[in-house]
Amino acid sequence: MKFLLLLLMTSGSIYARTAKRSDVYIAGFFPYGDGVENSETGRGVMPSVKLSLSHVNEHPRILTNYRLHMWWNDTECNAAVGVKSFFDMMHSGPNKLMLFGAACTHVTDPIAKASKHWHLTQLSYADTHPMFTKDAFPNFFRVVPSENAFNAPRLALLKEFNWTRVGTLYQNEPRYSLPHNHMVADLDAMELEVVETQSFVNDVGESLKKLREKDVRIILGNFNEHFARRVFCHAYKLEMYGRAYQWLIMGTYSSEWWNTTDSECTVEDITLALEGTIMVDLLPLSTSGDITIAGIKREDFLTHFDYRVKEWESIFLEALRNTSFEGVTGPVRFYNNERKANILINQFQSGQVEKIGEYHSQQNRLDLSMGRPVRWVGKTPPKDRTLIYIEHSQVNITIYIISASASVVH
Repeated sequence: MKFLLLLLMTSGSIYARTAKRSDVYIAGFFPYGDGVENSETGRGVMPSVKLSLSHVNEHPRILTNYRLHMWWNDTECNAAVGVKSFFDMMHSGPNKLMLFGAACTHVTDPIAKASKHWHLTQLSYADTHPMFTKDAFPNFFRVVPSENAFNAPRLALLKEFNWTRVGTLYQNEPRYSLPHNHMVADLDAMELEVVETQSFVNDVGESLKKLREKDVRIILGNFNEHFARRVFCHAYKLEMYGRAYQWLIMGTYSSEWWNTTDSECTVEDITLALEGTIMVDLLPLSTSGDITIAGIKREDFLTHFDYRVKEWESIFLEALRNTSFEGVTGPVRFYNNERKANILINQFQSGQVEKIGEYHSQQNRLDLSMGRPVRWVGKTPPKDRTLIYIEHSQVNITIYIISASASVVH
């Protein structure tokens, strides 16, 4: 929420200071109810929103002429409910200066398409779908990276361990296919050998068999946690795990996701197949030790906001593009309307997910000194191919003559 408040405080002075505090409203969209998809995210963000609003409203020097409010609705992670909430908020109550949310893509998408007609900027706190590009959604920003951001740390790991021959496996949905296609292009640019690329809709087993037939040992995977359990179940059955294989997957999953029995394997089977797997995820809190944003010298004057005035749209877009500060999850700056965040690198070790490092996106730097040591099933990292050594040897002439004579006799 701090980034949103900083935005409001960096759009520039427009009107003179007033003695009376003016109310400023932000429209919020949260999946919140019990049993609602992504409701843990919505309920988790809400306390931060309330705390941030309270800090700003009570601060003696920040936005002293204004009082910020969040006018929010429970979207129920449902497109129809979310869109209705948006139109209700646009047509009733006070004007909303900008939109905050959503967390579910099928809610974010229609709101992002409609909000442009109100000249509103939208800031998502959780949606990582790669389809939200600057070109397609110029008014849409997010403080989480897209799924594309999980490619760079895995490519850095390939370079770190000298893996030059790889295969890929991805779930055939836009959320996973779009970043996969970007990754393959990056692999080609790095002149790495992509031996086999496999996608699946439901049949994971056949895709893994084809990877095994091509002797793929280093596998880059993009799929959701439900299919992750099926993938590693089939990996267990096909013996595609252990010292000869290395899996590098997107791991933005729930905690202990492997403990659910919805595949043909036991939890123990999947746990065994997962050993050594490297997973990339969002870094929840910064580990840099840098001081976060605390005070702002300038104030905004946000009265007279009107949806029909296009200049407001330009003001907020410019403010977002120029936003730069240190947040609790790391530096917050926007590149093509998207944040380059630090990425957490985990490894599955002895039945637990352990942090082994971080990838700093703004510096394109891999750091494997910020967690437990990388642990291999064998003594060394897996080879990226089967190595065949041809050795020349000589046979004693006496033995050769005897063997040849014996074969003539028979």
